[in-house]
Amino acid sequence: MHLWKKDEALRKLCGDLRIEPKQVAVVGDHVNDLPLFNIAGLRFACKPKDERMKRSADYIIDDLREIPLILKRI
Repeated sequence: MHLWKKDEALRKLCGDLRIEPKQVAVVGDHVNDLPLFNIAGLRFACKPKDERMKRSADYIIDDLREIPLILKRI
């Protein structure tokens, strides 16, 4: 998949699954993930490499193992 077109891949997957992108959680670390963050319903920035990722994320994490713990709380 093209690094700057991940949002297009997510839209296609959501169409195939008949769900909305707002029903999806995404994880990103760099600005090329911002298009995903713009359409997803839940955004995790894992060790973000850019301040824009931090500002766009719902949660900032250091380890992917944090995600299930967060999901249990929300």
